[in-house]
Amino acid sequence: MHFEGKQTLELSQAEAWQFLTDPNRVGQCVPGLQSIAIVDATHFNAEVGFGVGSFSAAFTINVEWLELEAPHRARMKMHGSASNSVVDGESELKLSAIDAKTTNLDWTADVNIGGTLASVANRLMAGVTQKLTGKFFDCVKEKMEEKERPPKTADKKKPRRFRLARKKKSA
Repeated sequence: MHFEGKQTLELSQAEAWQFLTDPNRVGQCVPGLQSIAIVDATHFNAEVGFGVGSFSAAFTINVEWLELEAPHRARMKMHGSASNSVVDGESELKLSAIDAKTTNLDWTADVNIGGTLASVANRLMAGVTQKLTGKFFDCVKEKMEEKERPPKTADKKKPRRFRLARKKKSA
């Protein structure tokens, strides 16, 4: 399956690069992420829970940065496995500065799924994967732009109080 998209980010190209190439920061946006472990500068591993239809599993995913051309382009490959299922993929990110505070992100991902997951959910996978990919990049954009927002101020209203209804004793 092939996926691609574009995002306009309200931050510098260098800031976008730092976020997108930091597994711990970008991992906050991976749906179902249970854990992440950095192995070295170009490898990291993740545990990700995933479910579609009647299928659910915890995948162990190994990721390798194939190319890191700061702050313009990155390419990675990944291999994941769970009981009787595998997922392989490659992804590429391209960053280009629109101006000093705005960056364009173009991304592509090619994903191959095999085993039980492919047979159980084959017809659902394209839609589910597109939805999860969209959620991921929306979250990435939100997390990266958080520092641009003014901090929230405490609401000065008194907290609302709720009364619990008591069950009437039956006769």
